[in-house]
Amino acid sequence: MTHWNLKDYKAIITGSTVGIGKAAAEEFLQLGAEVLIVARDEAVIEKQVKKHRDKGWKAHGISADIGSQEDRHRIIAWVKENWDALDVLVNNVGTNVRKPTLEVSVEEMNEVFDVNASAAFELSQLCYPWLKESPNASIINVGSIASQVVVQNTTAIYSMSKAAMAQMTSYLAVTWGRDCIRVNAVHPWYIRTPRVARVVNDPEKYAKVLERTPLNRIGEPEDVGRTIAFLAMPAAHYINGVNLNIDGGFSQLGI
Repeated sequence: MTHWNLKDYKAIITGSTVGIGKAAAEEFLQLGAEVLIVARDEAVIEKQVKKHRDKGWKAHGISADIGSQEDRHRIIAWVKENWDALDVLVNNVGTNVRKPTLEVSVEEMNEVFDVNASAAFELSQLCYPWLKESPNASIINVGSIASQVVVQNTTAIYSMSKAAMAQMTSYLAVTWGRDCIRVNAVHPWYIRTPRVARVVNDPEKYAKVLERTPLNRIGEPEDVGRTIAFLAMPAAHYINGVNLNIDGGFSQLGI
C-alpha cells in the first residue's frame, strides 16, 4: 500500500462542479477515491458524474444547497443509504455579498456567515459519527487568505466568515483529534475561477495582484485541489490543525 493515493476512500466535496471544488473532486477521483459531488445545478452534476464514470472513476452526485439545513441533512441521508463509511469531508462552498461595509445589512451578513461558517460547522457535526468510524478521517476546510490580512477587493463580512472557519479548524483539530479525526484548512489567494474573473479581466486590478504575489502569477484551481488531496492522504496523517496558505508567497509580502 502506498501512502500517496486515496484508493477506496469515500469523500464528500461540496461545491464541486466549478473552480477549486471541481479540481479537488477530479484529483480525488483519479487517486482512487469514491466521491460524492455536491452542488446546486442538477444538470451540471449529472453531466460531470457521467464524464467521470466514463473514465472509470467512482463518482456520485447530489443536488443540494449547502446554505439549506434541510439539504445538509439530505446529504447525510444519501451517505446512510449508499455508503457504509465516510473518510473525508471537504467544506468548499462559499459565498459573498459585494457591498461597501456601510451598505451591508445584518441579513446579508448572516447570509454570508450561514454559508461560509455555519453550514460548514453543521455539516462537520453531521458527518462526525461517520468520520469517527474511519481510520482515515479528515475534514478539509477551504478558507481564504482574506481571513488573515485585509484584501480590499473583497468584503469585511467575507473576511470575517473565513476567519471564523479558520478558528473552527483549529478548535475541531484539537477536540476531534482525540477521535482520530484530522481537521485542516487551506487558505487561497487569487485562484483562476469564475468568482475572480472581475479582477483578472481588469488590467489595473490584475497587475496589482501580480505585483503583490512573489511567484508573479495567480493560482490555478489544481494548485489548491492537489493540496487538498494531499492533506487527505495517509502521507499527511500526522498533519492536524494546519491553516495552510496557498498564495504564491503573498502573505509573506503583505498588502
